[in-house]
Amino acid sequence: MQAVKAEPVKIRCCGPHPDKAYSAGCGRVMSIFYAYKCLYCGFYFCARCAEKHFGKTRAEHNEEMKAAGKYLGNF
Repeated sequence: MQAVKAEPVKIRCCGPHPDKAYSAGCGRVMSIFYAYKCLYCGFYFCARCAEKHFGKTRAEHNEEMKAAGKYLGNF
């Protein structure tokens, strides 16, 4: 029996505005492991577009979690 080499799933960034997802997105193609998915709209974003979509940077989010006692560290 031979081992099967699995390729990572690639996904295209939808950009910061889901209402214009396929026309205004940055279009960056990335591995799904590096994509950020919005739990509300279901679209995937690259890191730069995710900050625009969610309205804050990862550093700002981490500071809010630290203040609330919910910070789990960097993954």
